[in-house]
Amino acid sequence: MEKEIIKQLKSNNDYKEYLKHPIVEGFVVEMTDEEIRVFCDSTWFVNRKIDKLVELSALEKNVTKLRSLAKKKKCKLKNINNAMKQVRENYNDYLVEVKDSIQTFKQLKKGWENYQIHVGYSDDIYYKEYLEKLEFKLQEMHYLSSLLMKYKFFMQRLEKAIKDLSSEDMEESFDFISIYF
Repeated sequence: MEKEIIKQLKSNNDYKEYLKHPIVEGFVVEMTDEEIRVFCDSTWFVNRKIDKLVELSALEKNVTKLRSLAKKKKCKLKNINNAMKQVRENYNDYLVEVKDSIQTFKQLKKGWENYQIHVGYSDDIYYKEYLEKLEFKLQEMHYLSSLLMKYKFFMQRLEKAIKDLSSEDMEESFDFISIYF
């Protein structure tokens, strides 16, 4: 898709004229292997981190640790078996989403390398037709209903439950903890 847009831009006189405009004030591109931040004084164009794979073995290890702590503290775990069943059943689909997210992140990063936004960027075809669409695609991948986010939040809930049960200076005890996916 990027090649098609670049080909289209080479023959577009409006785009050539747009590139003659000055760069927007305070334009900054900060990129690492794991993060993209593109902004100017008045607008954020991208503020995105690459998604990390949540390993199934790490989830299972945390569940085992949580079960052990819960047993010690005489705390019941509700819904943990059902949650882990769903985690295992959906893991291959989750892997596909993570791969797609990482690939889209890399495309977005490559697209911003050596690119600048000029004054009047509503006329910027490359930004509108390529970069912005990649960013929107990543936003959609991060809806709360996506597997990408479900696995991330499930891991966070496990870690929080472990932390809560591990705390020696706990003022309250837990009769049960409900873990859901």
